[in-house]
Amino acid sequence: MFLRTFILAPFKTSVYSASYTPVLESLIAIALVALSSAAPLATSLFHLVILTFFFGICIALLLAMQSMVLDFVAQLFQRKAGSLNLFFWLALTLLPIVLLNPLDIVFESFRITPLFHAVSKLALVLWIVLLQLTVIRVQYQTIRRIGLCIYLIPGLVLAGFLGLTAAMASWFTLSMVSSLGGF
Repeated sequence: MFLRTFILAPFKTSVYSASYTPVLESLIAIALVALSSAAPLATSLFHLVILTFFFGICIALLLAMQSMVLDFVAQLFQRKAGSLNLFFWLALTLLPIVLLNPLDIVFESFRITPLFHAVSKLALVLWIVLLQLTVIRVQYQTIRRIGLCIYLIPGLVLAGFLGLTAAMASWFTLSMVSSLGGF
């Protein structure tokens, strides 16, 4: 009941249940996402169990890292720490990923155009982002702009580091090639 209410009305559920920590619901969400990710790859029941366990651990680790980084950025904005609570709420936001495999089956069965298929997957990703932004906004009791900053700053910093690394690698490669007599 709680999961259905959260998916259909995330802001209302998050506001009314802000003090509630959805531990069991989050573990169920991680297990469902891991199972839906492992199902297309598994060749037997044993492989399905092993892959589901592996994907569950990976998803939990990524969510833990995301929670800690977002909590760090939120603390820079003078917000109260709450990584563990944020972890459990962010796990719930991954539930729409479970719809990816059924969407693939429906689109292949009815031979729907690839453009519509891509748009539906994009809508699913945007739904997840909206759910995560809602959770961040409610957990840190902040306005939309600050919640968006808390959500985007870690990604922008990571993109900056990756861009800097790529620029340095290309400069190094070009300098090595030119010193060896190329170009």
